[in-house]
Amino acid sequence: PTAKMCWIFFVTEITFFFFIPLITFLASGFITFGWIFILIGAFSGMRRYLSATVLLEELGTLDLLARSASESNLRATVRSRRGVVSGRESSVQKWTEMHRISDIIGTISQARSKKVLRTVLFSLLLFFIAIIA
Repeated sequence: PTAKMCWIFFVTEITFFFFIPLITFLASGFITFGWIFILIGAFSGMRRYLSATVLLEELGTLDLLARSASESNLRATVRSRRGVVSGRESSVQKWTEMHRISDIIGTISQARSKKVLRTVLFSLLLFFIAIIA
């Protein structure tokens, strides 16, 4: 995908799945729910758009996250790493390694929180069913 398409999807997602529901909450007078939505949306957005899994899939390493590296140094390193990866390794081997990294990091960073969130949502569902019945 091109950078332009990625930005279009990003803006569309944020607009339709964050700002429009937020404006609807606030315009309907549900200020408390609006604040809760902002809090949950902020954390969900950070997990979605600032994901270590995505970074590792793109770069193949977290070495580029050093605070002392300047932006120009970072860009040069990314370019050289992409060149090294495409020059030395076959694409099958590259994608196999990146998939393995993605699985490892995805399990570490998200598996436990998904289980907790699923438990909380299921508990709320049971609570609401008990209230209705």
